Amino acid sequence: MTVTEQADATATNSAPPATAVAARPPRRLSLESLAIPLLALVLALGAYLRFTGLDWDANHHLHPDERFLTIVASGLRPVTDPLDYLRTSASPLNPYNIGQSFYVYGNFPMTVTRYAAEWANAACGLFGGASWPACAYNLTGYDGIHLVGRFLSGLVDLFTVLLTFLIGRRLYDWRVGLLGALLHATAVMAIQQSHFFTMDNWAAALATFAIYAAVRAAGLGDAAPRWRARWYLLFGLGLGLAVAARINVAPLAAIIALSAFIWLVRAGQITLPNLSGLRALPAAQWQRAVLGVTLAASVALVTFRLAQPYAFADAALIRQQALQQTGQEPGLLTLLLGSVVGFNPQWTANMEEIQRLQAPEASFPPALQWVNRTPILFPLTNMVLYGMGLTAGVAAWLGLLWALGRMARCKPDWLAHAIPVAWSLGYFLFMGTRWVKSIRYFLPIYPTLLLLAAWAVFALWDYARRSPNRPRLKQTATSTALSAGTSTALSAGTSTALSAGTSTVLSAGFAALLLIVVVPSLLWANAFVGIYQRPVTRVAASDWIFENVPSGATLLYTAAGQPRSLHLPLKGYEFTPGGAPLILNFSLPEEAVITAVRFNYLSLVEEAAGGAGSAALSLRLNGGAASDFALTLSSTQRAVVLDVADTAVAAHSPVQLSAELRSGGPVRASTSLLVNEHWDDILPVGTNGRNAYGAYYSEVSGGQRPVTHPDSPQKLEEVI
Repeated sequence: MTVTEQADATATNSAPPATAVAARPPRRLSLESLAIPLLALVLALGAYLRFTGLDWDANHHLHPDERFLTIVASGLRPVTDPLDYLRTSASPLNPYNIGQSFYVYGNFPMTVTRYAAEWANAACGLFGGASWPACAYNLTGYDGIHLVGRFLSGLVDLFTVLLTFLIGRRLYDWRVGLLGALLHATAVMAIQQSHFFTMDNWAAALATFAIYAAVRAAGLGDAAPRWRARWYLLFGLGLGLAVAARINVAPLAAIIALSAFIWLVRAGQITLPNLSGLRALPAAQWQRAVLGVTLAASVALVTFRLAQPYAFADAALIRQQALQQTGQEPGLLTLLLGSVVGFNPQWTANMEEIQRLQAPEASFPPALQWVNRTPILFPLTNMVLYGMGLTAGVAAWLGLLWALGRMARCKPDWLAHAIPVAWSLGYFLFMGTRWVKSIRYFLPIYPTLLLLAAWAVFALWDYARRSPNRPRLKQTATSTALSAGTSTALSAGTSTALSAGTSTVLSAGFAALLLIVVVPSLLWANAFVGIYQRPVTRVAASDWIFENVPSGATLLYTAAGQPRSLHLPLKGYEFTPGGAPLILNFSLPEEAVITAVRFNYLSLVEEAAGGAGSAALSLRLNGGAASDFALTLSSTQRAVVLDVADTAVAAHSPVQLSAELRSGGPVRASTSLLVNEHWDDILPVGTNGRNAYGAYYSEVSGGQRPVTHPDSPQKLEEVI
């Protein structure tokens, strides 16, 4: 029996006579009751996309910003005295106290990550987590703490997904919230940043928390607006923590003033564009609005002071600065005020330096990528094509423009759009006109933009489904005006006149629109997360180099009847008669028969070479019988293949090759010379225990090539 049939049976058996009480309508399963289970599925999908392949670089630390943060985090130490946390000059959590003279990232995520790593290490020891993959690392050390940072980046972004749903449900309805959450869960930019130990996801999550608090402070979604101080306090908390993660989200502060304005408009039942009713509002309501903004600002400042403590000075720094400038001890009042609100000179100098490095005048290599990047269009195209996915990105910006148009025409639903439109557009213009326009800097507006995409899809969906005989889904108080306004804007008369068949066709069309927006995002996210399920390109390239670029010596063998080769860890060696033998230890990846050894770059030492000369070389495998070879060499390097008696070896078993010069020479065994560009990590990186430049290869004389230097004859000579 279905839920509806059960309800019908219950009503039939227990209802009083129809003459006494009107028959109750049958109870039906509400679609809204599926919101929470569906949200759980969205969060599970988001977790899969964010936590798959966290160790994507096989612990090679290939991201330069993350590598720096890993160095800092592994060097920090928890405080033993809680008061030491606020002592800038002494705190072991202050990057400036562990040898870092330039640190422009937030303290709050860094401190949380360090403590989380301590707790995770303790949990591994307490619960015997040897079988847990994460417990194979020292999670507070350089080769482990970045994994904690990556996990926390993904975790806070899941919090953003949840907040996106909550904001959408309150501004519009549960459907918009759910679709917005799904679009953010599959947004590739958020997925990518969840795989890095950086501060970007932290800033986005905390900014979204502040936006949710602003929506609640405005009373949006409530049947009647009520002034509640706690939402202003929570906005201040979110703003302070967000700025303590990334200082460039500071423009978020303006949103709480907009929130207070919306509350006043709703409280006074004022209709735009006529604002004359604001003057008639009771003084108590104005006082509450001002008080709310003041509370938010105060809490934000206190939160920033506590969450970013090393941006501020302490008594020791104030005293040191006064002695340097005046040679006298500072007064008590100066000491007290400076310790509370005085900035750390090192932090302010860092802020000035980073502003200089992010200006057009900066000419160091990482800044060159921003030359000829068109303001607005460059971040917009990156966001649409890559960060969100094509269809979701197009829907987001069309939704923003549609909502902006309705606000400009003062439609009844302008209140619901005001905060997401103001934050999305304002922050985008702020960041999109700066010299540095990294796509990840725009993450804080992804949730609100994707909510506008979801709103646009369901506004069209509602129009398509609207007919006189079709019941409408329940809406919140805020979104009731939205639907009414949309109906007016899209011609209510036309909607009423639609036949049932036309409505069905339109519903199918807009169902297709929903799929067009969602499915490409799912496919793009699934394709992108595949990056983390295979070796990262620099590691794969390194493996290729080890397999294909010869070192000083190559072992030749057969396996399964096929010829194989293995480059041995020989970077260079000089043989002298009667000198120490060359010893090479290695193992083969498969069961094989060793047949020969090839020295790839063998020559007479130039000082002893007067043309061609002879040399006698002896080889021995695993301490067995020696094989002697008479060689004719010159000062020109050449490859020499030395056949040895067939020697069978098991897979992964240790093998030792020894070689010594019996007579002649001296003889030099060299290796391949590799060239790399400067401002880049050198290739190959060490993989499978192979030390590339310690045991296999040499760099071209002079180091990495200066390819980013201004073109000049000197640069050409250096590159050649």
